[in-house]
Amino acid sequence: MLAFSLGALGLILFPNNCNYALGYVLVSLCLVLLFPEAYYFALVLSLGGYPLNILAEGGNFCVEAGGRVLHIYFGFEIVDSRHGVADLGEKSFWFYSQSFLSTSLAGSSSFYIVIDNGRYFLLSRVSSSSVEEIIRRITDDVRRLTRSFERHGLSYRLLSGREVLSLLRPSFLQEAKEESWRKIFLAMLGLLLMWRIPLLFSASAALVAACLTPGLRGYRPVKGKNLYSLTLVQSFYSYPSIFDVFARARLVFSIADQLFLVLRVTPSPLEIEQEIDSKAYKSYEVGTALDKLSIIHASAKFFAASRRRWERRENLFLVSGLLLASENEARILQSAGFVFRKTIFPLGALA
Repeated sequence: MLAFSLGALGLILFPNNCNYALGYVLVSLCLVLLFPEAYYFALVLSLGGYPLNILAEGGNFCVEAGGRVLHIYFGFEIVDSRHGVADLGEKSFWFYSQSFLSTSLAGSSSFYIVIDNGRYFLLSRVSSSSVEEIIRRITDDVRRLTRSFERHGLSYRLLSGREVLSLLRPSFLQEAKEESWRKIFLAMLGLLLMWRIPLLFSASAALVAACLTPGLRGYRPVKGKNLYSLTLVQSFYSYPSIFDVFARARLVFSIADQLFLVLRVTPSPLEIEQEIDSKAYKSYEVGTALDKLSIIHASAKFFAASRRRWERRENLFLVSGLLLASENEARILQSAGFVFRKTIFPLGALA
């Protein structure tokens, strides 16, 4: 909304010669906001690698450096499970998994589900501008998670800060050397382009902004490692049976000792859940009014997602993912409904 407002204001100022420069700046800022890839690409150039926040380890946690908001990371390793996917039926597995997700991944925190060559971890990211508030929320999260583990027959242990850091900044990522000359050169280049080539103001502004952004460090994958990003969860637009969910879980479990997988999971806000219902109804109404089968088919997908929320009381989560595995494992996960592809910025799940 802000981007469109800046763009509209800039177009209004364009005809006025006195305000031409201001109008051009506003339109350029609009383009930067609408296409943030330019800013991310500038960050990669200025940092010498993919941008990630700087983390510092503590006793049993990691803290994100910089900024007014404090971010604390802590986590647990799931050592053993009394009820595994290998010895449960589909109904029992469904009820156990739904109960675990609804009681563990709750609240306003972000969670990281990590599979590291057959070992399983659950990390939590708690954020607040108040130290007292963040301590209270960490205490609540630890109490809720440990009770959920015990209730569902899971043995666990608390991770040290170093272990949390090793999962969020794994060994296959090489930290780029911080070089001040690179930022100075790119900032000067951006300012020069602003002055000499106004048509490139958007790119120039992205370069200057990237060089002035604090609290980030560049990371590059070690040569020869295949990194994939989660681009689509196919099952979201379907109404899978309990047996189908169980079969997919067993498929993922069968290759869990051959991959490194990070899923960043955040409970969805109510507005997004309501938006799914709205899209289902609107696309169906438009499709029937225009007699367009493609739009009606699209509405059926949203109705399937809506039914899962209302009929089966499934929670909705926002998910991003990172996968280190062979192409064969990536294809197996795709058959389970997780589509991983190589992308320009593969480390978004670790941000």
